[in-house]
Amino acid sequence: MRQTKEIFRQYLVQANNKVSEDVSVFKIYKMVIQKEKLLYGHMNMLRQSGMILSGLVWAPTYYKFEKKIVDIISQKGLTGLNFEKGPSKIDGLDKPTLFRTNEFTDTFQ
Repeated sequence: MRQTKEIFRQYLVQANNKVSEDVSVFKIYKMVIQKEKLLYGHMNMLRQSGMILSGLVWAPTYYKFEKKIVDIISQKGLTGLNFEKGPSKIDGLDKPTLFRTNEFTDTFQ
């Protein structure tokens, strides 16, 4: 494992030297790793029952996620996926608040 990490580090150094851009390969790699950690962190919050993963997701109606998910499932011809809109209120759970941002308010987030 240590040898693999060293080989990969050397590859990144060589790639960083070859690229004549202002962006570092190390910074891009770090961003990819952060994205993967967030993705797996959220996937670990799901419950597994056999081959089925389930969980609760809150999405504001403003983004119309329900329609987008159904469109993606039909466009890609995916089978075995299911999307169900749950109740608008669940006892013991409060909906998070959403403050939409614009150019001015974005700097304060």
